[in-house]
Amino acid sequence: MNARQENIVKYFHTHRTVKNNTLAEEFNVSLETIRRDLMYLEKQNIIIRMHGGAYLNREFVHETDYLYRANLNSVKKKVIAEKAIHFVKENEVIGLDVSTTNTQIAIELTQHFKNLTILTNSIVIAIELAKRSSFQLILPGGSVRNEELCFVGESSAEFFKQFHMDVFFMSFSGVSLESGFTDYGFGESQLKKAMFKQANRIYGVGDSSKFSIHSLLNVAPLMGVEGIITDDALEESTRHDFEVCGVNIF
Repeated sequence: MNARQENIVKYFHTHRTVKNNTLAEEFNVSLETIRRDLMYLEKQNIIIRMHGGAYLNREFVHETDYLYRANLNSVKKKVIAEKAIHFVKENEVIGLDVSTTNTQIAIELTQHFKNLTILTNSIVIAIELAKRSSFQLILPGGSVRNEELCFVGESSAEFFKQFHMDVFFMSFSGVSLESGFTDYGFGESQLKKAMFKQANRIYGVGDSSKFSIHSLLNVAPLMGVEGIITDDALEESTRHDFEVCGVNIF
């Protein structure tokens, strides 16, 4: 599965049913390319094609929503996590929004630190930290999005506004010079924005396949972060374009 097909799957996990034309515009490719991608994804039992579009195979929705993404680019996510811990100090307050990349960062933190306070809306991250460390954990409560295994909504966003964070690792569905950081999920984007405002230092965290991708919702401007932590597969031309615009790439 190539990077575009991985991002198409993420799009389906949010939108469930999508027209071919919408996908072609979203990913800036031809309809023929989209049809080939969908044929491949149908063979993998991820989606079911219909006239003019496709929909997510419901037999696999609950199994694949989180677990499928956890296995996507797993090596790259570990590279990102190993880089991220260098921006953390003992006794700091760390914000981790819901993402499989941040889950890997959480695991990495337990192997290098003893005393941290972690704020997160991710149930998976909380479970990982609870079974691996003595970190202080703070979760917002509220409505749970079952597919993402996280707390979402206005009440959860309001909850985070009372806390100060030293570092916030912000995941994203897409990042581009034109749109900044973007995401697909409205509930998740609310939480990201709230945590963004409460942090001293913010790092975008995402693998190289998410660069030059425009997702549905604007989350944060590029200039609002210390930099973006990504894997080593990012094309040098893309790295150069971001760095010329003043965005640090780690």
